[in-house]
Amino acid sequence: MRKVFLCQLLVLTVSILCGYAVVLTVSPGLYEKGFGAVTENGGTAALFLAAFALYFAAIHIWLGRPQAGYAKTPRESNIELCRVVCMLGIIAHHLVVHGGILGVETMTPNKTLSYLALPWGKIGFDCFVAVSCWFLADREFQAGRFWKIWLTVLFYSVLFAVVSFLMGTPMTAGNWFSVCLPIAGNSHGFAASYLAFYLLLPFLNRMTRGLTKKQARMLLWLFLYLETGTQIIGYFTNYYQKMPSEIFVFIVCYLIALNLKRWPVGIMGKPKACLFLSASVWFVIGTANYWFALHPENKAVRFLVSTMGDESSVSNIVAGFALFFFFAHVKVKPLPVIRRLAAGTFGILLIHDHNFFRYPLWEKIVKCRLWYDRKGFVILAAVFVVWIFVSAFAIDAVRNTFFEKYVLNSRIFRNVCGRHDGILAGETRVTEADGEKSQSRDGR
Repeated sequence: MRKVFLCQLLVLTVSILCGYAVVLTVSPGLYEKGFGAVTENGGTAALFLAAFALYFAAIHIWLGRPQAGYAKTPRESNIELCRVVCMLGIIAHHLVVHGGILGVETMTPNKTLSYLALPWGKIGFDCFVAVSCWFLADREFQAGRFWKIWLTVLFYSVLFAVVSFLMGTPMTAGNWFSVCLPIAGNSHGFAASYLAFYLLLPFLNRMTRGLTKKQARMLLWLFLYLETGTQIIGYFTNYYQKMPSEIFVFIVCYLIALNLKRWPVGIMGKPKACLFLSASVWFVIGTANYWFALHPENKAVRFLVSTMGDESSVSNIVAGFALFFFFAHVKVKPLPVIRRLAAGTFGILLIHDHNFFRYPLWEKIVKCRLWYDRKGFVILAAVFVVWIFVSAFAIDAVRNTFFEKYVLNSRIFRNVCGRHDGILAGETRVTEADGEKSQSRDGR
């Protein structure tokens, strides 16, 4: 009974927040007046009630639906909770980065608080990569998984390019062609790198299968040097080799996961130490960003910001893995709701951080510039983070329903994936003509 009550309370709260966010996007003048102003006008009150009812009903319908389109071997709820928390942090990070508050010249209290969201997004990104690589380090390539993700990236890349165009974003012929290329085109950088990395996975697995501990460590240090060492050296020499890339981040995290799974280290079994390590990196980077904004001439702070602020930095990668290991020890009862929410995080990322949709989202829909200097900045930011998460998840849930039914379950899709898996597994497939030739030779 208590669980049912808490669940209903959570659904009610989320629905109220989403309804309020919808009203704010339509009537930005209510930012200064607070939530109570919703009832002052009949139109805004009706809009709030309609939006609230829509989200409330949609959430209940979703909770009552049978699960479909999810992995047959689900991860534990604690890992899935980790993915949800990281995605909320990534949305908050993008709100700060793309919302415009960092461009304010004076150091306001709201801008000071915003610097805390910056590391959360980068650490959350690396934690996402850590989770993916941890489970891929000893898993075989599956063509079905690759093509499912490829088609998902293509779908959102094209769809929200159209949405952005309809909202006034200029698009060239080259832009339209580019959004149709999920890996090499103008798609989300994380998604493109993940797809490229996943294509390399069967070869990486074969290359690393027989490595000794010493060899595996040497390979890891080599890629760490190429990805992060060259950037640190470039800071001092003022010359940067064009080696670092997002796909290198995936390979580095893959090698870290491979080393730690085969030869674990002590801190992996200490959740408090992992949380402290991740929180420490978060605090140091947030403080460094804040101090650098006040004193850009400080060389020590400039060094920290330059070498720790990016997702490819050693500090963020370590913090991402530490956060993952912390959640790996959190005891959470198996909850299908968390699993289903986590399954939609990739779609949420592709929607809200679309290369062309970013500007319309933060400037024309959320309108961050109208409220980032208000007293209720933190509350408004939380409202919009939740609203974007829920709304994008709803879009992805609808897409996944039809995608599962008409694409993933089709015979053509299964045949293509079967042939792809067979090639990478080294199986020889002969055609009927080849079979007839071999029979004629055998019958001589």
